[in-house]
Amino acid sequence: MVRRWLDFAPFLILCTVGCAAAEFQVGNAWQPGEERFFDDGVDMVGDPSKISGKWAYEQQDELTGRVQLADLIARVEILSVQTHRNIDGIETKRLTVEIVEIKYGHSPEQQLSLASLRDAPGHTLIQRYEKRLTGHFILFIRWFETDDGSLGHHFHLSPATSIIESEVQKRINERLKQESTSQGK
Repeated sequence: MVRRWLDFAPFLILCTVGCAAAEFQVGNAWQPGEERFFDDGVDMVGDPSKISGKWAYEQQDELTGRVQLADLIARVEILSVQTHRNIDGIETKRLTVEIVEIKYGHSPEQQLSLASLRDAPGHTLIQRYEKRLTGHFILFIRWFETDDGSLGHHFHLSPATSIIESEVQKRINERLKQESTSQGK
């Protein structure tokens, strides 16, 4: 009996790996208007009720847009923030994050390296808040295929406060409901 199980072990391992890989798919093509939601940056608003006026509206609108468009929404722990410079001296901030909990979508890896190039809209905020980028955040990420066929991404991080997580979960539930309705389920 042990011999029979061992005959199938390579098939089971390949099936498990193949099945896990099949879950991850690159999202729709990147649209320049999405830069507003996925700015390769961070916000530090842990409680949107503490802001008002135009900023409050923008914060809510951007959160809704991120949830509606993200290929992956996850609670992550920031492991490191590093500064890299290319040969021309152009700076990139690289954040290494560990996925703690996937709230929506799939990820190709448990640990991700996020790049914020100097000309990215959110790069200045990463620089400004670099010392505060520790602990848990909510990651919104859009995957796309680059011109050379490799996997590209744009992202946004928000503090993983109970208020933000609750707001994100409400919007995820709405998205899932819309998706199941559009699929006729």
